[in-house]
Amino acid sequence: MAATGQRRRHGFVDIAPIFQPLPIWVWLGAAVAGLASLVTHYPLLSATSIVVLTACASLLLIKGESPVLFCCCAMQWLQAAAATLYCDLFDLPMEIAFGAPQMETAAWLSLLGVLVIAFGMRIALSSMRRGRIVARAMEADVNRWQFERVVILWLGSWMIGVLASAIGWRYPSVHQFFVPLTQVKWIFFYIMSYTALRSGRNLFALALIVMVEFFGGFLGWFSSYKEVLLMVIIAAITTQLKLRPLQIIVIGIVGSVLLATSIFWASIKNDYRYFVSGGREGAHGLVVVSVSDQFHFLHERLIRMDADRIEDGVKRLISRVSYTQLFGNTLEYTPRFEPHSKGELWLGAMKHVLMPRIIFRNKVRTDDSERARRFTGMRVAGTEGGTSIGIGYFAESYADFGKAGMFVPLFLIGVLMGLIYDRSLLNRQSCLLGSAIGTTIIFSMLQVFAMSNMKIIGGLILLCLGFWALNGVLGAGIIRWVRR
Repeated sequence: MAATGQRRRHGFVDIAPIFQPLPIWVWLGAAVAGLASLVTHYPLLSATSIVVLTACASLLLIKGESPVLFCCCAMQWLQAAAATLYCDLFDLPMEIAFGAPQMETAAWLSLLGVLVIAFGMRIALSSMRRGRIVARAMEADVNRWQFERVVILWLGSWMIGVLASAIGWRYPSVHQFFVPLTQVKWIFFYIMSYTALRSGRNLFALALIVMVEFFGGFLGWFSSYKEVLLMVIIAAITTQLKLRPLQIIVIGIVGSVLLATSIFWASIKNDYRYFVSGGREGAHGLVVVSVSDQFHFLHERLIRMDADRIEDGVKRLISRVSYTQLFGNTLEYTPRFEPHSKGELWLGAMKHVLMPRIIFRNKVRTDDSERARRFTGMRVAGTEGGTSIGIGYFAESYADFGKAGMFVPLFLIGVLMGLIYDRSLLNRQSCLLGSAIGTTIIFSMLQVFAMSNMKIIGGLILLCLGFWALNGVLGAGIIRWVRR
């Protein structure tokens, strides 16, 4: 009895319940937010948004483990709820703010879909060997891993990733086989972050690496600065069953930087891309100016930020994050003008994954924009214009199976993600390495709300097989080399 009480005091669990206990301040915050939402433009929808996010946290935040499954649901929740938050902030109806029909229905279905995915993830997780066992196994690795050698592995995998990305774009038929190599760096970055934050050592070195990743990503066309900040937050939450002041400070600083840079980027994105492409219209992904010129442009725009530009950045950011407009258009158009496809899209996604282009040379290339035109009736730009606009896998599931049937594939996607994370954690070589592999695979799916089902299924299976194969071949050797 005393042992059970001790386990509870430290937050350890041998058998994890379906819903995990959350700190009292989480419930208080949810209650305050829920009450405040009752005076907004969409009171019931806003209150439900708070309930869904809190339920996802209780389902997926298991103390001592990576919160990546919850983060995946939280990002999709943000994309589902952003339109509601935007209209509450500026007191506008969705149809006027976004110019799309049935936005409120799309928001309701999206929130319910996120909750269904979270249930699928939780059901796929084994309730045994959670919390206490995982935390202790990962902590045991901290004192045996040499931080300097993990840094070498991160640097080497970063260089391999750059080369693999270049080869993949040069030879599209083999591009998918090089994708895992472009993501390996996040495995070692997660391990670096976890070991540094857990032990309290090498924090300065970690900060330098974060700055390199952050500025390197910010200067690119797609401005991929968010990934490194999100991974630091994930690692910081993983390190403690109960967050210490160091982890709380790190999460607060990194979260504030992430929000501020996102608002700044939203306000300058179009002008920045026009500048770095040398003023070329339609030059998608082309950067022709020097790094110093890029820094000069960013510095100039930063010192010109004022209250009006910040407000404009907030509006643009919320509008950009929201991805229920096309779902609303799909609800309006299908099945009124285009009948439900009755499984055609999901069956096509499975066939697409099982038929690699290197073997099936004549495999038809898919165009997300073509699906958008078919199920929304809108004339959107496609591959002929150097872009692709998809309706997202929530809307694709509705187009296939309708309002009730759409939740079946969403639930199965959640189960697949949960199984991948759970199986990755059972790494024979190292629990910390297994957690890093599972976290990195799911981390690649953080913003999948706007993705097509083909890219989600293909990305999960490809990364899963690639990482597990690399672990089987190189895992034991890596562990022997990095351990003290």
